[in-house]
Amino acid sequence: MKANPGGQIDIKAVVGRDPLIRQIWETVVQQSVVMTAERRIGKTTIIKKMLAEPDAGWTPVFRDFESCHSAAEFAMAVYKEIHQFLSHKGKATRRAKEWFTAMGGAEIGGLFKLPETKGNHWKDILTRAVEDLIHENDDSGAKLLFLWDEVPFMLANIPIYYGQDQKAVLLLLDELASGEGLASVKELFEMLKSSSTFDDRERLLRLLSLMERDHYLHRDSEGRFNFCFPLIRRWWKINRGL
Repeated sequence: MKANPGGQIDIKAVVGRDPLIRQIWETVVQQSVVMTAERRIGKTTIIKKMLAEPDAGWTPVFRDFESCHSAAEFAMAVYKEIHQFLSHKGKATRRAKEWFTAMGGAEIGGLFKLPETKGNHWKDILTRAVEDLIHENDDSGAKLLFLWDEVPFMLANIPIYYGQDQKAVLLLLDELASGEGLASVKELFEMLKSSSTFDDRERLLRLLSLMERDHYLHRDSEGRFNFCFPLIRRWWKINRGL
């Protein structure tokens, strides 16, 4: 067999992965699956084989998130895939369209783009697009399967976005991923002071507010913080080796 350094393997040349792929297909019926391993081990090849040879009743779509630099880009990518999937079935992303219209979003070629108004709307459109997928896709039709590649690279863009506060952001996310989950402002502040030169409580409050607005974090009724999405917490913990 010819060596294939750094390239994509032809699907027909993939050997020894069928049992694992069968296990993944059986698992995604009930829950999501996260694959993690060192680079060049074949994770993308498995995804591409599932894309090329889907199980009956599934419509898989592939997305490489290495070039995704914001939560808004992520949400719009998911929305577009759902819109295309439902359009092929003669359905519509009605809830997403109603939200876009109400917020003044522009329609281009049947798709919308996020409005230019201030604020982070990505969670709103992501939620409504998924609701459209759940409610508009009948049980007898094919199910949509997202095959997301290079998600850690998307998460790695967080330090770029937060500039000089990148070390504090990494420490905060590491703490919340490796700990019990919920942490108060006081606990997070004490952690930062003991782990770095960070000693500005007001700056921490602004940073937590920004991370909450961007929906990386969620604050409960008692003012404690945690990851907004458990799946992202799992990815972060695995990718950071915590």
